[in-house]
Amino acid sequence: PWEVALTVLDGATGEPLPEARIAFPRAFTITDAQGKASLSVLPGTPVTVTAEGYQTATLVYEGQERLDLPLHPYLAVELRDTETGSPVPNALVQVFSANPEPALFRTDTQGHLELADASQALTLTIKAPGYRRTSVPVTRTAKLRIDLEPFEAQGVRVPFGLLAVPDRMEALLSLVESSELNAIVLDVKSDGASIAWPSALPLAQEAGAYQKGLMDLRQLVEDCHTRGIYVVARMVVFKDHLLAQARPEWALKWPEGHLYKDGEGLYWMDPFLQEVRDYNIALAVEVANMGVDEIQFDYIRFPSSGRVGRLVYSEEWEWEPRVAAITEFSRQAYEALSPTPVFVSLDIFGLNVWLYACDERGDWGDNGIGQDIEALAPYMDYISPMLYPSLFARGSLGYAEPALHPYKVVYRSLIKTQERIPTTKLRPWLQYYSRRVSYDTIDFLKQKWAAQEAKTCGWLFWQPAGRYNAEVFDPKAYERFPEAMVSLPKSDETTD
Repeated sequence: PWEVALTVLDGATGEPLPEARIAFPRAFTITDAQGKASLSVLPGTPVTVTAEGYQTATLVYEGQERLDLPLHPYLAVELRDTETGSPVPNALVQVFSANPEPALFRTDTQGHLELADASQALTLTIKAPGYRRTSVPVTRTAKLRIDLEPFEAQGVRVPFGLLAVPDRMEALLSLVESSELNAIVLDVKSDGASIAWPSALPLAQEAGAYQKGLMDLRQLVEDCHTRGIYVVARMVVFKDHLLAQARPEWALKWPEGHLYKDGEGLYWMDPFLQEVRDYNIALAVEVANMGVDEIQFDYIRFPSSGRVGRLVYSEEWEWEPRVAAITEFSRQAYEALSPTPVFVSLDIFGLNVWLYACDERGDWGDNGIGQDIEALAPYMDYISPMLYPSLFARGSLGYAEPALHPYKVVYRSLIKTQERIPTTKLRPWLQYYSRRVSYDTIDFLKQKWAAQEAKTCGWLFWQPAGRYNAEVFDPKAYERFPEAMVSLPKSDETTD
């Protein structure tokens, strides 16, 4: 046999690797402190080298007297739930190195991920819906177990206008701090299309989108984080009055040529157009890099007010193209935001969780707005159906007046949604206002109880003016108002 002096090296640093195992037919040896070993083998003999934390290497000996063999580090990541110890599947793992953009990976069904070459990895950031975002330094290779802390946002919406009223904002943040609340949904691109930060995008500047006189958004987010408050940045997408004025050729129009206005007198953009998608995604990326925890998209849909079937669209206004357009925006937005620190969520019509593409409504199975929850779910971390009982038409779900049944409407709608998208985290919007029926603390608590009974991943309350009563968010509220802890009668236990 030939004698070969083999040196095993760290492929990233060039340092020798002691205690590497070198195996060849019917024998093996171990490298010394200098990573060296002597072998007696014949040419053509396969040699396999293994070391903890490194990829296995196999070579065929060709008669050399000396041989240096680099092994490349690998990293085996295991994600577990801190409370239950259960694996966390399909988590997004961002691997940061010297490059500005992270490499992106997903854990498997057992919460595992193997990185074949982790030699350049510096930090891992984990984004898993239902858990707090977690970052850990990579100080060694081999196996790394990361325990994730469960998190459910319990929040209230903060209207855009309150960014100009520091005292009101402070009162809301104090309410969150002193109650069971832990999150706020902050309007950063309003229903009127104004934005809350001075965007660097030329088109946003041309449209005059930035509204001056507001609190500094980055500083407000930092203040929230200092108080332990999770910040959701809400962005209205295809309802964009300002962009329509800057780019009327991208806006929806009537056949007669004038721009379409909805019931609020606001213009809408054509969701089929890539230029409109690009503008909103670019704005979202800007906000994502300002420290917020989540981007929440609203009005990702076609308009529904008036005879919208008569409008001039850039493509055919039919069910399949509508759904394809809204889904494609969601896919592009999710892809663009995946390298950033934020989670991504979407608001959808509450009634749409009950509608199907191929039901008796035919081409109106999406309610005419392009939202299909099964199609959208893969591209969102959270789905937030807007389950406001007062917005369900009379007769919906078999109730003459749905607003009189806040628990039943919310609970049944959530169960229906879970049946349709069982692996997606749900966090419903709940009604904190009166319409058709006067609501009080009991009605608000019944909705919250429905979300808790359905085991959703938190909940959010919508109040148009941002005015909330602290007693609704008292951790002992159900002790004070036990009548709010209702249940669904057997006669109502249908999924329709």
